[in-house]
Amino acid sequence: MINELGKFIFQRELKEKNTTETDHLLVGKMKLLKSLLQKFPEQKKIVGEYLTKHLIHNCLFEIPHGSGIK
Repeated sequence: MINELGKFIFQRELKEKNTTETDHLLVGKMKLLKSLLQKFPEQKKIVGEYLTKHLIHNCLFEIPHGSGIK
């Protein structure tokens, strides 16, 4: 289940367009993953290897594409 949650989060299309929107399904899956990883800490490294980079570079600090700056 831990790997399935990690893959879901990794493959989830970004729904939030700005800071006022919340993807409640994604938030719920991430909370569940957090709880499971607290129970099974040996899985943290496995999930972290592919999910951490994705979350940081593609979700939290994504560089906008296009020519929005004039």
